[in-house]
Amino acid sequence: MTEQQAINCVRDQFTGEKGFVAKLQGGLGLDRDGVAAVQVALDVLEACWADRAQVPKAAVLPMVDISTPMRENARRYPAMELEIMRLAGELADRVAEIFAARATGMSEQEAAALVYAHLTGVSGLALSLHHREHPQEEVLEELQTAFTTLERAWQHRDSVPKIIIGPMLDVRELIRGHAGLFPREQAQLEAMADELAEQVRRCLR
Repeated sequence: MTEQQAINCVRDQFTGEKGFVAKLQGGLGLDRDGVAAVQVALDVLEACWADRAQVPKAAVLPMVDISTPMRENARRYPAMELEIMRLAGELADRVAEIFAARATGMSEQEAAALVYAHLTGVSGLALSLHHREHPQEEVLEELQTAFTTLERAWQHRDSVPKIIIGPMLDVRELIRGHAGLFPREQAQLEAMADELAEQVRRCLR
């Protein structure tokens, strides 16, 4: 499978009308052939992008928030619910692995960001949520501002930094998955999660 074929496969299976996600949503069950195809495609993309600092926006857009539609439809299939839930997590992890792979070269901006994060010890959104701490409103607003900044910066580019876009892809599931810990703010957090996911999509258009 070539890189372009892998990109097409990921797009078709995750967001296409005949992809396995669309079939799940349409009550047609789990298309295991489609799942197997997208798993191969993700392997190909990881290999192709291993030494790249920039990856195509169009290729990444279908990967935004892939686990939520799977989890939301899993209950429609009681006999396969656990399998679908597990698969959703596995695919989200698989996508994350692609972007976690560090390119051989590193841009000045990426290096500066990593050094700043390591040396200042700033606690991030994910860290707060995993520790069951309610995220500060300033953190969420700062994240929105950062996404808006990236949307503008990437507007006329065909590729985006792999090290930056990877963690952005599952921001909706990250927040929604912990929103239930904070009943009073749950609706607000879920709305914020939806908006952030849409911002990520705008960054990739």
